[in-house]
Amino acid sequence: MIGLMIKSLSVMTGNHVKGRPPISTEDIKTWTAQELTRRGRDASKWQLFATSAEKDVFLFRNVTKNEQITVYQHADGQRVMGHVWGS
Repeated sequence: MIGLMIKSLSVMTGNHVKGRPPISTEDIKTWTAQELTRRGRDASKWQLFATSAEKDVFLFRNVTKNEQITVYQHADGQRVMGHVWGS
């Protein structure tokens, strides 16, 4: 499943959904850092390493703990953070 998820994501492409303004990568990073901190995690350990071509799914990883988390950006601008997964 992990291979399938990563395969469905691409390296940052700069693409965005037509009809919606481009999403700022820095804005996603800031929002994610705030959410991780709110959840009691060290946000400085997490890095954005992949996104979907439509820039509506963002994958972050914590290399030190071998963990990953997915952030979803809906068309209406709402963001949702998934559960941390990994070892």
